[in-house]
Amino acid sequence: MSSAEEIYSNTTRIRWLPDPRVAAYAAAIEERVAQFSGHILAQNFMEFVDPLMQRMIADCFRDAAAHEGVIWMLDAEQKNLHCACQLGPASTKLANFVQALDTGISGMVLAMQQPFCENSLAANRASASTLEEKLGVIICSRILVPFLIAGKVRGIVACYQTKPSLDASDPSGFAEDAVEEMSLLARVLGRLFDYKLLCAATGVDEG
Repeated sequence: MSSAEEIYSNTTRIRWLPDPRVAAYAAAIEERVAQFSGHILAQNFMEFVDPLMQRMIADCFRDAAAHEGVIWMLDAEQKNLHCACQLGPASTKLANFVQALDTGISGMVLAMQQPFCENSLAANRASASTLEEKLGVIICSRILVPFLIAGKVRGIVACYQTKPSLDASDPSGFAEDAVEEMSLLARVLGRLFDYKLLCAATGVDEG
């Protein structure tokens, strides 16, 4: 038996049973958390992001080899995406940029709730996108991952590889590991938001 198997065989599985005092309020707590989550928008997103979360976001974008990293949040009407968080020299220009869901690939990603990766964008283009025009660079590769809070889609975690002009060399493109990295970021970030909302709904200190 390997050491890993020995450790597993000697580990007692813990089973958590709901406390009847809490279980009676479970539905009300879930409703309150869902209600709170609907108030997290691009303009107040960073109020919920503590320094540890900021470091995690930056590390994940770096590990994915992204030139620009953006977290897009849906507006209250669920019709447009707004930049809630950005890391990268070009994406600082996105403060007032709006992406409509009825154009582009973002609406499909939100509807399907599946990660999307596309490389070699610079080689297959009819014209510059409005996002490129705003960034002032050529988008060569992109990863878009749906971002859920309290079980509902609230936005997209996105990263981009870019180049300064069409004549410049293309970057290497995103590897499969980068898609996994962005999916992990979206899931963990969503769970951290869930925890913060649960603490707020129950009056518990986050610690």
